[in-house]
Amino acid sequence: MTKKYNAKCTPTGDYPLGYCRPPAHSQWKKGQSGNPNGPKPKKVPPYHPSQFIEGTELTKFLLTEEAYRPVSVSQGDTSTELPTIQGVLRVVGREALKGNRFARRDFLNYVMAAERERNEVRHKFNETWFRYKFEGAAAIAEARRKGLPEPELLPHPNDIIADNRTCSVYICGPETEEEKREWDEQLDYLARQQEEVAALAERYRDPANAKYKEMVLEDWHLAQRLFDCVNDNLPPHYRIELQHRSWAEGASRPDDQRYITWPQREYDEERYQAVAAALRRSVPRPES
Repeated sequence: MTKKYNAKCTPTGDYPLGYCRPPAHSQWKKGQSGNPNGPKPKKVPPYHPSQFIEGTELTKFLLTEEAYRPVSVSQGDTSTELPTIQGVLRVVGREALKGNRFARRDFLNYVMAAERERNEVRHKFNETWFRYKFEGAAAIAEARRKGLPEPELLPHPNDIIADNRTCSVYICGPETEEEKREWDEQLDYLARQQEEVAALAERYRDPANAKYKEMVLEDWHLAQRLFDCVNDNLPPHYRIELQHRSWAEGASRPDDQRYITWPQREYDEERYQAVAAALRRSVPRPES
């Protein structure tokens, strides 16, 4: 039976198409795969965090995810994409403005609760830093009184600045070991530039260099500008008063190079570009 079946199914030479007799061009050939693309990869279900959460936590997770799902909200002729919760609050606020007393009550309660919680968080944050500042200052004073090395605190208590007008706390100094190294490098650079400015000022005033005065003055002004670029952008209690400053025309002045505002650490990109452009013009270009 098997021999008969194999004889029937095995094509040899020309034969009519039919059962177990495919066209010659589509027959299987020895050494050639019938499925060169290989098996189809199995479909992996998409990952979703909710599949690892159980119980009421899953409900909380899905509720939060739904609350921040972006939705399209119409505003006149245009549409804006907002989180769902913001869209709901906008609708409640609109109804409150129309005179709906329930919407007005709910909206005011939401706002007052949010403001109260934010103030509590800010109060705890400020209280923590105030305690750190006073305890750190006390530890340093105690070490000095006993003649011991001062504790290395990061951030340093002197770098914690309180703004009583806004009830905010700012850190005006390094907060990590890496920042401390960068900070020390800047202070070392200022010390070297101070020496450079002093040396150029002395050379400028030396009668022996009379015919090189203009060149020395340019170098003096450049060293002074480089000093100011770093010094002006440090917090006020870190700045150093430059000795032997030139007040001649074209020399930089204190605060001329500032592009960072303290204690907020606000960075002014436009001002920075202006300072960088002025510095590039001050650096002598090699002749081509």
